[in-house]
Amino acid sequence: PALTRETFPCIGATTTAEYEKYIANDKAFSRRFHVIRVDEPDRNHTFEICKSWSNKIMEKTGVLITNEAIFSAIDLSNGFIPTRRQPDKTIDLLEDAAAYLRLKSMDSNFRNTKRVVDEALIRTLLEERIDVTTESIFSEPDTIIAYLKSLYFGQEGAIGQISDALTDLRKNNLSTQSGKAVFFFLGPERSGINEYAEIFTQSVFPKSDKVLVIDLADYDKDQDITRLRGVPPGFIGYDQDGPLVSHAQRVPQGAILFLNAQKASKVVLEFLTQVIDDMKYVDARNRSIDLTNQLIVLTWNNSNQGADLRVSRELVRQCKWEIEFGEIDIKEFSTYFDELFDNLTASLKQKGINEVVLDESSRMN
Repeated sequence: PALTRETFPCIGATTTAEYEKYIANDKAFSRRFHVIRVDEPDRNHTFEICKSWSNKIMEKTGVLITNEAIFSAIDLSNGFIPTRRQPDKTIDLLEDAAAYLRLKSMDSNFRNTKRVVDEALIRTLLEERIDVTTESIFSEPDTIIAYLKSLYFGQEGAIGQISDALTDLRKNNLSTQSGKAVFFFLGPERSGINEYAEIFTQSVFPKSDKVLVIDLADYDKDQDITRLRGVPPGFIGYDQDGPLVSHAQRVPQGAILFLNAQKASKVVLEFLTQVIDDMKYVDARNRSIDLTNQLIVLTWNNSNQGADLRVSRELVRQCKWEIEFGEIDIKEFSTYFDELFDNLTASLKQKGINEVVLDESSRMN
C-alpha cells in the first residue's frame, strides 16, 4: 500500500535469479518498480573496482595487495567460479587472502613477514577453497598412462593415442579453448570402450564425486532433451536442475562421461554437439552453464548401424581427440582375467575370505 500511495520512496538491489523468483511473479508488486539491469563489468572495469576496494582491505588488515594479485584473482575466479559474478567473487578472494595473512602473522613461525597478497597466495587459497588445480590437470601424464596400461588390456594403439593427447593437453589449462579436453572413444562390440572410458576418467579424477556418468541409452527419445537441458517454463519440474547443471555448479573442475552416444536421439546428439563446440550452453531457465573446466568423454559403439551418421560425424568433428579401440581377443583376455581373479582372491584372503568359487560359464561370459 505504501508504494501505491507513493509515500514510501524505495530503491532496491538484488540478483537476477532472486528478482525472477520473488518479485517478477508478483505482477502488482513488480510494476511498482522501474527495473535497471546492471551488466557484469569487464576485466579492466573489475580491476578498477577491486583496486579501490583493496585499499579498504589493506587499511583494515595492514597487508599489501599487489596489482598482479588482483588481476590473478579476476582471471582465476572467471575460470573456476562461473556461478558467481564480478566483482563480488574477486573481492571475496582478496578478502580471504588478506584475512589469511593477518591470522598467520600472529604465528611466530610464519615466514611471510612482508604480509603481501600475491598471485601465488591467490592460487593456493582458490585451490583449497573449491578443490581445483589451477595448473593443467594433465601435469603428470606418465602417471595416468602407467595406470591405464595396468588396466587397458590389448589396447596399445588406444593408449598411444591417449598419450599423445595428454602430452598436448599438458601445455594448456582446461579454461582455454586450446586446452579443451573432449575425448571420443570409438570401438566395436566387445572392445570395452565404456569400461575403458570410466577407467580413464578415474585416472584423472580419482574422487568418484567429481565424475558425472550419463548413459545416453536412456535418452533415445527427442523429448528426453529436457532431462539434460532442463524443463521449459510452465511445465512440471521447471524449478529442478538437470544433471549437467547440478554437476557444473557442484564440481567446478571434474569430468562428464557420456556412455553409448550412438543410442541417443538426434535432438540429444545435436545438443551435445553444440555443448562440446562452445563448452557452455544456456539452460531452460536462461542460465549460462559453463563446462570449460570439465573433462568430457563420449563412447560410441560403431557396430550400431542405426545411428545418425550425419549428426555423429559433426559430433566427432567437435571432439578434440578421437580414440579408436579394437575388439578384445577372447583367448588373450581369458589369460588376463585369470590374473585379475588371482589378485582378487589374494586380496580377499587378507580380509578373511579364504575361498572364492567362480562358475566356469560365468568366466567365459
